Amino acid sequence: MSRFHITPHVFTASHLRGFPRGTVSATNPPQLKLAVNKYTPGSNAGRPEQPGDVTIIFCHANGIHKELYEPFFDHLLVEYEKSGLRIRSIWAPDAAHQGASGVLNEEVIGDDPCWNDHSRDVLHMVNQRPQDFQPPIIGMGHSYGGHTIARIALIHPSLFTSILLLDPIIEDNFLFQSPHPSVLSAKRQDVWSSMAEAEKYVRARPFYKTWDPRVLEIYLVRPPFPPLS
Repeated sequence: MSRFHITPHVFTASHLRGFPRGTVSATNPPQLKLAVNKYTPGSNAGRPEQPGDVTIIFCHANGIHKELYEPFFDHLLVEYEKSGLRIRSIWAPDAAHQGASGVLNEEVIGDDPCWNDHSRDVLHMVNQRPQDFQPPIIGMGHSYGGHTIARIALIHPSLFTSILLLDPIIEDNFLFQSPHPSVLSAKRQDVWSSMAEAEKYVRARPFYKTWDPRVLEIYLVRPPFPPLS
């Protein structure tokens, strides 16, 4: 990402989960963590903040960790700055059970995450670092992340100046016909004997052939999880 400086952070997640099996123990729930990347435009170096500089909170789609959106962030920055406006920073968290957050929580996460957990976690993130989330704030989310942003806006209507939802999945009660989509997800291969075998598997799937080559490169080659504490 030539246009951004990336700073990884670890926040505590919201303590209460939506479902009892959201963590390994319902009676004495462990404290989950949230892995978050802060993207600061390199063009901000040496330039004082101006009124109207925006902070963006970006929430990823289900199974698509935050780093895969970095080519999109690059493009967004270029187009936004053409208007003469500036992005102060982009904050992109991984849901507690996915991406780098899933790695951090691997030993304590439960097997039944609630669809609404991430919205409470992101709002809790904002409350931990209010100095970094000054208005105007734009909420942006893709698919599952669109649901997250929409629900945050319902919980706290004055947080976002505006929201942008990309293919949002907004439902309160899911009624799926058999077989349930989770059955297909549970059968997906997630362990390979080598990186070469994993890459061959991914490149053969039609789904991945539609991806921007830059995104696929991040997915296959670049270590997605920076060292976290």
